[in-house]
Amino acid sequence: MASKNTLNVIEFDKILNLVSSYAISNIGKEHLLKIAPTNDVDAANNALDLTYEAFCVLFEKAIDPLDYFDDIEHLIQKAQINAILSCGELLKIGRAIKAAHTAFYKLKPLSEFDKLQQIINKITPLKKLSDNIQISILDENEVSDKASEKLASIRRKITNCKANIKEKLNNYIKSPTYSKYLQDNIITVRNERFVIPVKMEFKNEIKGLLHDQSASKATAFIEPMQVVELNNQLKSLLIDEQIEIERILIQLTSKINNYADSLLQNQEALILLDIVFAKARYAELTKATKPNITQDYYINIKKGRHPLIPQDKVVPIDIEIGSKHKVLIISGPNTGGKTVSLKTVGLFSIMAASGFMLPALEVTIPIFKKIFCDIGDFQSIENSLSTYSSHIKNLADITNNLTQGSLILIDEIGVGTDPTEGAALAIGIIKYLLKFDVLAIITTHYSELKEFSLTHHNIRNASMEFDYKTLLPTYKVMMDLPGTSNALTIAGHLGLNQEILKEAKKAINQEKHNYENVLRLARSLKSQAEKEYEQARLEREQLQQKIKEVIKEKEELAKIKEKIQSTADREAKAIIQKKTEQANEYIEQISQILKQAELDESQLLKAKQLRTALKKQLYKSNIEQIGYLEDIKDLQVEDIKVGMNAYLKNLNKECVILTLPDKKNQFDVSVGNMKIKVKTSDLGVLKDTAISPPEKKEHKTINKVLNTSIISIPEKISPEINILGHTVDEAIVKLDIFIDNALRNSMSEIKIVHGKGTGALRLGVHEYLKTNTAVSSFRLGIYNEGGSGVTIVSLKTV
Repeated sequence: MASKNTLNVIEFDKILNLVSSYAISNIGKEHLLKIAPTNDVDAANNALDLTYEAFCVLFEKAIDPLDYFDDIEHLIQKAQINAILSCGELLKIGRAIKAAHTAFYKLKPLSEFDKLQQIINKITPLKKLSDNIQISILDENEVSDKASEKLASIRRKITNCKANIKEKLNNYIKSPTYSKYLQDNIITVRNERFVIPVKMEFKNEIKGLLHDQSASKATAFIEPMQVVELNNQLKSLLIDEQIEIERILIQLTSKINNYADSLLQNQEALILLDIVFAKARYAELTKATKPNITQDYYINIKKGRHPLIPQDKVVPIDIEIGSKHKVLIISGPNTGGKTVSLKTVGLFSIMAASGFMLPALEVTIPIFKKIFCDIGDFQSIENSLSTYSSHIKNLADITNNLTQGSLILIDEIGVGTDPTEGAALAIGIIKYLLKFDVLAIITTHYSELKEFSLTHHNIRNASMEFDYKTLLPTYKVMMDLPGTSNALTIAGHLGLNQEILKEAKKAINQEKHNYENVLRLARSLKSQAEKEYEQARLEREQLQQKIKEVIKEKEELAKIKEKIQSTADREAKAIIQKKTEQANEYIEQISQILKQAELDESQLLKAKQLRTALKKQLYKSNIEQIGYLEDIKDLQVEDIKVGMNAYLKNLNKECVILTLPDKKNQFDVSVGNMKIKVKTSDLGVLKDTAISPPEKKEHKTINKVLNTSIISIPEKISPEINILGHTVDEAIVKLDIFIDNALRNSMSEIKIVHGKGTGALRLGVHEYLKTNTAVSSFRLGIYNEGGSGVTIVSLKTV
């Protein structure tokens, strides 16, 4: 996809070095440093999916599945040829088995991550083998007593034998007879046998075997005859121990060999996991996002940051090419960021093709077949290449090997020779590139190229922004405007003699000077427009978020209302059921009395009493639970006022009246957290002499739940509502009640006065109107209606 030289110029090797530092294992680091971009779209997408899934596991699930593991491939190969593995080598294999086991059981439950599951499914948990190694091997040099019962038995005998030898030798040390012959009162070892140090002149006083003497020849190391046999036994036990250790190591090596294929597959899976999780950690460090890989040759980078520039210094860039243009020409001042922008695009293309997330707000990018670049100064004295010659050599290599679907990056095209000829050569190269289905990004100072690009529909201009107040570059890319070099301005800022600059300005063609001034003005205006657009975009996003919150809150209140309504319905049904049963009982008793052929006076009296009880039951069925029943009177239509308290008879609840009656003599009331429609006959009010129920407390509760205030509306309402000075939330509450009243007054059109201002209130109102089912359509007012400061709303007629 890209030559080694291209990768180095783009500085992809530095990215790999940085990412490798986040790998867990040394073998993972080695494999990371060998990563190369692919030109296979499926392979690139698969690698990106893996990185993104690893990112989600680490930073959304907060799961780190990897433990340190060693490179064990060569150890497995050693076991396969029946070479005995050492304790240290077995421990490395044990760590790798444990790491695979940990990764398997941490990632296997995360079934939503398909790509990681494909890796995990290659792992064979070998816990028994790992446990066997852990039990058998103490450290890199010692086998555990638990490895076998025979080894444990041998080691117990060795311990006892050593104790017997030391006991006998201690007798010499403590003996008054022999202690005077000893150089030191210690027991030591020579030739793997326990001995005591005897003064050379008394060596014949202690019968035994001479094993060694000191360098000064003052001490002889003698094994007394009393311990010779015990030392022989010890030697034999030590040999038995080594034989048993070797047998254990051979047995473990054999088990490793039996699982060789599984171990190698586990190792491959661990290395791949190490790579993708290292990429994920680097993505978090650089605040990267997953790029969208497109089949079209189209690049759109939004707020892209060069990953090798510190985050507190890097300036994000926006670059788009490929939708309508094949070539992007970037111009602007020296040290203005042209080369960095060029490298950023190249680096993003290579990183995406290598499965890396990209440090940007959003990126759409293709997988190129090839990437070529001519960036930097490649002059070589050894090869007799000047700056111009080295560039031409690179450009010849690019044009001779060009293929469809390539990306070409050229910095300062045509530089190093006569400007007129250099510009002509640059135009010729660009025309040649336009014959192919490729994308090219080229930086230049040549005015001829800027003018040429303005006349060709397949070429797009861009420039590096320059702040004329500070006389410094801002490093921002401005699309669709050619740039100026600002060479004289920068020279003056850096202290060049003003007389020289004055003469230089005289030498500049006046038309070119005017052209440069027009460009400066255009860039200034565009920069200001972009800032204003960005500010408006942020305000719009904040407003949209606020509207979403209001809509969500409204939905939650609707759910609460529905729940309360449901509860109230159940309670009402239970009351009705109870009263119905009592009424049926009275009716049944009356029926039984009336069925008798002859009724005496007492039976008729009983029937009358039952009838009276039934009437009282029907009358009291909805309000008998309150203590101030006699204080309730019917509510008259003319007495109804918005905001007044009333009593809802059928639910036996206090309520607050929200609207005036409509044509059907119905209106809205709030009961607790719910808003329902009732008739006048459903309500009652307290007499003047009655003890008032806790109206204010209930009123505050309703306000708290609905997060609104009761707004008084006159009986005859105006078709116009003024919401100037209100927040979006306050305006929506007022509009909700106003539209309900407008419908009850049979209005088909209303006017909302919101003013112009920043447009935030207007936008909030329009978003609300879109969700209101009573609204048929709405529009901004025309000139004589108030213009964009009002909205005319058509209501659905009932």
